Amino acid sequence: VKEMAVACGVDIDISTSESLQRTLNAFTKRAAATGDPDDDLKLQAITSMLTSPFQPAEYFIASEVDQNEYHHYALNIPYYTHFTSPIRRYADCVVPRVLQATLDGSLDEYREENGKDAEVFIAERCNEMKTAAKRAQERSDRVFLSIYLKHNPVAEAMGVVVGVGEKSFTVLVPEVGAEGRVYLDDQREKFNHKLVEDGKGGKTIKVGPTEKHRVEAGLDWQNLDVKLFQKVRVAVTCKEEMPVDIKVWLVGPY
Repeated sequence: VKEMAVACGVDIDISTSESLQRTLNAFTKRAAATGDPDDDLKLQAITSMLTSPFQPAEYFIASEVDQNEYHHYALNIPYYTHFTSPIRRYADCVVPRVLQATLDGSLDEYREENGKDAEVFIAERCNEMKTAAKRAQERSDRVFLSIYLKHNPVAEAMGVVVGVGEKSFTVLVPEVGAEGRVYLDDQREKFNHKLVEDGKGGKTIKVGPTEKHRVEAGLDWQNLDVKLFQKVRVAVTCKEEMPVDIKVWLVGPY
C-alpha cells in the first residue's frame, strides 16, 4: 500500500500508527488547501486499503506472551486492556476480578475456584465471540445496503479502483460508502479485457467495448486502462443470486 500511495504522490509513514496518522493528516490538510477533489478520493482509497490488512486486537494472558507483543498498534500504546463497561464485554468483568484477587492475595484461590486454565479459555472464548459479533455486524450492514440497492439501484456512479486482479477489480464507490468487485467475465458481451503486468507487481487491465455494445450503446470511447486509483463509471445494485450482496457493473471511463 505504501508503494502504491507513493506512486500517486502520497508519502505515508507506516512505522507506527502515530506516524501513519500524522502523514495522513498532513495529506488531508494539503487536499483541503488545494481543493483538488482527486486528493480527497485518493485519501479515501488509501484509508480503505490500509484498513483491510489490519489484524484485529486479541485478548491474551499476559504471563503467556512475551512483553514485546503487548503493544497495541492502532492505539500506539505499550499495553492495553478492557476494564470498564461490564454490560458490554465479558472481559470487562474478568479483568477486575483477577485484579481484585491479586490485590487481596487470593489469586491461588481464584484459580482453584475457576480452574487452572480458566483465563486461557475465557480469553479464547472472548476472541471467538468478539470476532463473531464483528462479522455479524458487518454482514448485517452489507445485507441492508444490498436490499436498499435492490429497490434503489444506482445506474451510474464514480468508482475508484483500489485493487486489480486478473479478470476483475475492486472499486470504492463513495456514493454508497462501500467497496465492490467488478467481474469482467460477467460482462463478456459488453467488454473485451486483457491483463498487462509491468513485472514489478503492478497490474493493468486493458478494457474495450465489443463492437456490438459500442454500436448499441452509442459509445464514444475505445480503451480504458483499469489500474490503481483510476476513476471509472460503475452501476451498483443487488445480486440476484445468494448470498445477498451488492453487485457492481462496469459502465465505462469516468
